[in-house]
Amino acid sequence: YSQKLAMLHFDLMENGGADLTVSKAELVNSEASDFENIFVNLAANQKKVLKAVARKPTASIYATDYLRENHLGAASSAKTAVEKLRALDLIENRDGLWSTVDPLLEKWVRVHSI
Repeated sequence: YSQKLAMLHFDLMENGGADLTVSKAELVNSEASDFENIFVNLAANQKKVLKAVARKPTASIYATDYLRENHLGAASSAKTAVEKLRALDLIENRDGLWSTVDPLLEKWVRVHSI
């Protein structure tokens, strides 16, 4: 991603300039089709868990308040979704916090997923 971001930023600057924010948005957009393919192939509850973790990383993914706030259903359903998302390397528990593995996927999910 770093090299691609640098290339996109360089190209945008050559064509009249752009700030880094525009280049970052372009990078996310350039990966959108891959992210869409990942997202559409997830089960409904897996999508909900991924969206929840992308929007609000948490230490307590199975906490009643978090489950309720994100419409994740029962803890057992969320657990099944979490296990699958971990197996797909989409989310992880790093230093006690559940978050997405890929920061660009996180940005895409925050903006594009319904």
